[in-house]
Amino acid sequence: MDPEAAARAQSVTAVDAAAEVLALARARTASPTVQFLEADLFEWQPPRRYDTVFFAFWLSHVPPTRLPDFWNTVATALAPGGKAVFIDDGPAAAAEERALANQPAPAALRRLDDGSQYRIVKVFHDVRTLTDDLTALGWSVRIWPMSCNFIGIAEPPTTPGPKRMSSSRSTDSRPMLSSRSTTEAQSGAAGSSANANRNGRLAVVHAYTSPWRWAAL
Repeated sequence: MDPEAAARAQSVTAVDAAAEVLALARARTASPTVQFLEADLFEWQPPRRYDTVFFAFWLSHVPPTRLPDFWNTVATALAPGGKAVFIDDGPAAAAEERALANQPAPAALRRLDDGSQYRIVKVFHDVRTLTDDLTALGWSVRIWPMSCNFIGIAEPPTTPGPKRMSSSRSTDSRPMLSSRSTTEAQSGAAGSSANANRNGRLAVVHAYTSPWRWAAL
């Protein structure tokens, strides 16, 4: 959680599935305007509506079959005129990961600084395909490539609701993993920033955290 983002917004709701990550974020951002919530993003129901929903390096950890429901939750969380802002790894970042074949969802093997290895959901979204997928869900979206990453801004459909994506994806929606370990959260520097309007309402899905419990090999 970026203290600058907290200072610019009237209120911030920071959501993560891991208590360890939330503790790190609290230590970095001592602000009465920030509310920290421990919740599974696939079950969480937004208690209010926000001007901005921001998530960094989260989308690539969402199984493809769960994308429509996730984006519907984001749409429900946004106030009229609100936007979703997101940053994540593009296909070029795949060279830094060891992809795993024959998994129920796109996955990779990740090694932490302590030498332990974990199997994680990891989808390296192509900008054009992701744009097409979100457009098929009714979103108005602009995505810009940035080196190995991309940044996107999306406006929700007028009427949020379930739609089908046009692209062919993995069909298994079983959860593989959950929030990262404390070691990974520390090495990943759980920080985020967003250009939230001053006095606006900002919801943050913590940077560098994944939605599933990591499966140790």
